[in-house]
Amino acid sequence: MTIRTIKFKLATILKHNYGSIVATYMTHIVNTYFDHKEKNLKRIENLTKNTLYLDIVFLALCCMLDELSNLKYCGNGSVRFKKLLHEYSDVNEFNLIDLLYFFQWQKNSDIEHHAKGYWKKLHKNTTRYDSIKKTLTNKYNLTEEKIKNDSSFRYKSINGVMSLISEDNKKDEEYLRNFTNANVLYYFGRCTSVHEGDTLLLSEYSGEDGAIKFKINHKITPEVLIKTIRKINSKMKQECIKDNKMPWELREKVHE
Repeated sequence: MTIRTIKFKLATILKHNYGSIVATYMTHIVNTYFDHKEKNLKRIENLTKNTLYLDIVFLALCCMLDELSNLKYCGNGSVRFKKLLHEYSDVNEFNLIDLLYFFQWQKNSDIEHHAKGYWKKLHKNTTRYDSIKKTLTNKYNLTEEKIKNDSSFRYKSINGVMSLISEDNKKDEEYLRNFTNANVLYYFGRCTSVHEGDTLLLSEYSGEDGAIKFKINHKITPEVLIKTIRKINSKMKQECIKDNKMPWELREKVHE
């Protein structure tokens, strides 16, 4: 067989199998890319066993989520972060309303200090806030102390809260969505961790050895975040393999 014949046969094979060759190559690249992400996630997961590192764990996980949101979407940071959680996580906890934050935000100086833009957004609608709070307090005896003492009152679905106040009022519903766990995580998990080196979703205490340690005070725990990141990585990986593209080639623009 001559060199010319060999070249011709190779060219024919490549011509007829080019698509599958590219797909196989891209699948390998995509798997390698997301395997690396999983290795980093496992390293962080191992740190959750020690409460001494919970603040570092929380910061790292929030940064991972933010990076994934930027990988999938381009646009406003809070919008893409929450869109990623709602569309890719399959974790219902992010859609729940945190009624403790709802009752606390006006007098919580940490909220004003750590998330000024968010605080101003809430402050613009204090009349609506007062109306909703009055209904929850007068009709259903819901108070900050009651929610603190019984966590079963703290997290409610948007439909559950709306059924208590006014089912058809879209403005009330829109306002209440400011207090979803997704919003709380973004402003008091992601933003405060990244910009302040602190998070309101963890409480600090001194251990018996005098070391500063942390405990979780919210439904969105590191375990929930790890589960969420794994789910998002898995879905994004499948999309990339299906389209023979890397994640940044599939970015979508988001609007407020």
